[in-house]
Amino acid sequence: MRTAFLPLLALLAPSACHSHEVLVQIPPPAWMDGKIDEQARVADPKGVRAGEILHGTASARTSATWVVPLDSAHCYWLSGLGGDGVARIAIYVTSPSGKRGLTLHSPTASVLTQYCPAEDGAFTVEAKTGGAAGVVGAGVYAVARAASAPPPAK
Repeated sequence: MRTAFLPLLALLAPSACHSHEVLVQIPPPAWMDGKIDEQARVADPKGVRAGEILHGTASARTSATWVVPLDSAHCYWLSGLGGDGVARIAIYVTSPSGKRGLTLHSPTASVLTQYCPAEDGAFTVEAKTGGAAGVVGAGVYAVARAASAPPPAK
């Protein structure tokens, strides 16, 4: 009996040493999409949403990550919210070349910022909650690059 237990222990030991957090995808609250759109409209009524509202689940150890096509001819408003239980949110944008283009930590569950990419391509947008597990949502809204916005570096 003792020798039969040792191989079983050897199989279980590696999994006991590493904890993996698995988050169940929770549907966003009914109010979330409307508030994300409203927040962006207040910032710039001319902004046009580029695709659907992005939804995900994040926690202290995981983030919600999306790939979004952006181009250097536009600037983009990023409007994000955390759902119930999320006290603060952070947004990160990484360029197709792997360069971090934006890092924004909000002390609340709401974030709104403008980003003007210097290159075209598939950007990674990431939302973190700073601890609490919950639903996060974000919208990306395109506006013409203003004359005051710095031109993209080529």
